[in-house]
Order: sequence, then structure tokens, then C-alpha cells
Amino acid sequence: MKSDKTVTLTGGAPLGLPSSPRFCDAPRREKTTVSSLAILDWDIHSPFDCRPREPVRVDVRARSTEGRSSLQGAILAVAPDTDPERAQQLPMEVHPDREGLVHLFGTLRPTAAGEWRVWVHLRDACGEVRTEERSLEVTSANDEPWEMGAFTKQVLSDYWRPAGGELWVGNLASLEQAARFGFDAALNLAEGLDRLVDKRALDGVDYRYLPFADGAHNPLSPTRAIDGITWLLQRLRAGRKTLVNCRAGIGRSGSLAVLAGAAEKPAVGFWEIAARVKADKDIHVHVDTDRIVADPLFHQAFGGSGRPQVGSVDIERVEITGPAVSSSQRLAAGDRATVEVRVVFEGTGMPYVGLRHDLEGYLRDAHAGEPVASWSAGDRRICSYRSAVGPAVAGRRRLTAFAAPLGRAIFEADAADRQWVDGYVDFDVSD
Repeated sequence: MKSDKTVTLTGGAPLGLPSSPRFCDAPRREKTTVSSLAILDWDIHSPFDCRPREPVRVDVRARSTEGRSSLQGAILAVAPDTDPERAQQLPMEVHPDREGLVHLFGTLRPTAAGEWRVWVHLRDACGEVRTEERSLEVTSANDEPWEMGAFTKQVLSDYWRPAGGELWVGNLASLEQAARFGFDAALNLAEGLDRLVDKRALDGVDYRYLPFADGAHNPLSPTRAIDGITWLLQRLRAGRKTLVNCRAGIGRSGSLAVLAGAAEKPAVGFWEIAARVKADKDIHVHVDTDRIVADPLFHQAFGGSGRPQVGSVDIERVEITGPAVSSSQRLAAGDRATVEVRVVFEGTGMPYVGLRHDLEGYLRDAHAGEPVASWSAGDRRICSYRSAVGPAVAGRRRLTAFAAPLGRAIFEADAADRQWVDGYVDFDVSD
């Protein structure tokens, strides 16, 4: 986080941005006393490559001879392309550090990408105010759902239903909404982001922080994963509505949800559970997560040494049988269209069938689920799948399908053993 400029305002002005701030170059950590009030140090802590609606913490250490009771603070933030006079004002908490010194902090949740300008204003009984400006760069990929605020989905809904437990996967923004969403427990896996979370919002929520490294190329620690699974199962089996979150809600949290399902259902294959979780909520399983369920430590903790292996699948072809390939369908936004897919293959396993479409404004894979019919034709097996898709926005939308062996390949978009339909179905969607 860089510090470009400093603004100083003295006198009895109210909390708020100065109408004509004076800018001057200054080092990031400046120690300057203005009468009885001084900002000794302040910093902005944000996630790496900060995205919209993620918590950003502002920490301030100050000195005031007037004492804590008379000290007031506020964060003022200006969004990109916004009038500086219309700054967002966020309150700051004031905590005594030692005599004459105080620690203030507050949380900003930027709502848009671009360069934000952030001020800190302090005021004591003498009416003295000190402000400094810094910048915060907020980036956005492609308006992914996890950047748009709290983003949660329930997975494996029938696994803990007899006990009343519910497992939900979410992003970092959902964690601060945990109490409002009715969660009883929350497991935060987002490494390095625990201190950015406003713990006051978690009042009444059984909260635990168990960090894992971001990025699906980073394998999860087996011992730490078993620790997290044990924590989740204790709460799910006790009938509690439980959230497991990471930063985006698509990697670490999804991987641990799959492992929790594998621990609960030792007789079900790992990749069958992974496909089920991916169908519930699009996820990317971390590399080597399947090997954790084969670890003796996992078997000792949860059983499953006899877990079935994924059978062989050699896919011959994939067909969209309805609507016909190269056809154009007319729909209104909000309507649902049924897509039928047929897979011809050899082997003892079952294929994973996905629909790649942009019917909801962005490309995604939707798992077609279990086959609605299956039969044999000589040494070949044929399975038929049916899935409903729906357009959220108007325009020309396109859909295709693929099948892959049920295993690691289903989570790799360019896997060599994916077989795609040779063609598309187009949807003309009107408002």
C-alpha cells in the first residue's frame, strides 16, 4: 500500500474532508505533533490484489493529552470518479494503548474497482483535527460473483439432514454476514485475512480460524485438513448450520467441504463426492486433495480404507439430443430450458457430464447430475442426462456440453480426456 500525499487541517473544523486540501510530499510514517494531538502511525491492511467488497482495515496509533474519552475518529473514503466532497464516512473504534496513547481502527469495504482515496480524521476536546491521505488500489477480474458481496451455497444437503446440520460454502464477505444469515458456526480458511474480519459481526457465532495457502496448485496439509474436518463434523452432527469460507469460496472451502463429505460417507468414492459438491457450488479442488482420503491418518480418524476407486471410463462421443445442435431457441429472460445429453462410453465407471454455457452472463460448468436413463449396446454403455438451464440476461446465448472420466479431469478445463459436443445450441433471449 503506497502513501502519496499528506493533508493537514488544523483548527476547529468538523470531521469531514477539507474543502481545499493542501497537498505536500511526505514519508509514509510521519511523526508530527499538532498541539495536544498527533498521529504517530497509521496503515491500511487489505488482501493482496484487493477486490470489491472485501474488508480493508485501517489501523491508527495516536497521542492525545486530552485523554481517550474526548478523542473522536473517522475514516473518510472517496471512491474512484467520485466528488471528494461526498466521501463515505466510517466510524473508528478507540482503545487505550497506554497513558496518552490510543489505538484506533475501522473497516472499509470498497464497492468498486479503481483507486480509492482514504483519509483519517481525529479530533479531541480542543477541536484539533489531523488528516492524512493515502491511496488504495482495488482491482476486479470480471465481476465474479464472489466480488459482488456475500456469496454462499449449501452443499451435500442430505448428508447431515438427519441430525439437522447444514454445510455451506462461502467467500470472505459472507463471513461477516454469518450471524445475519443464521449460521451457528464458521470456519475461516483464508490465510492472512483473519485480522481484516470485523469480529463484532460474529457475535454468537462459534468461530475458528484455520489458514491454508491460496491457489488450487497448493496442496492442503493433511494434518491440518483433518483438524478442520473434525471441527466441522462435530458441529454438523450436532445439528448446527455451519459455514466454511475462504477468500473466493471456490477453492480451499470447497476442498474442505469435499473432505468433510468423504469423512461422513466412507463408502462413497472421493470423486463422486467432489462431483456432487461441484454440482452444488462451482469449486476447484486443490491438487492432491484426493490423496488425503487415502492417507492412513484419514482412515484412522474417519474410516474409509475400503472406499471404492473410480472405475475406468473411455468416452466415445457426447451428443446434445435436445434441443438439436445448431438449432436456435427463443426464450425470455428468467425462463428455463431443458437440455438433454447422451454419452456413449466403455468401462466400469461413470462419466462426469457438464454443460458449458453463458446463459447467466458468464461461462461456467453446470454438472448434469445423475443419468435419467442408462442401457448397454454390446460392449458400450449409454447414459442419458437431463438438466435445466436459465438465462438471466437478454441477448444471444450459447451452450455446449462435455463428458470426462469422473476424477481430476473434471476440474481441469483443458483436460485432454474431456470429450466435447461438436456444435452449439444458440438461445435468443428477450427481456
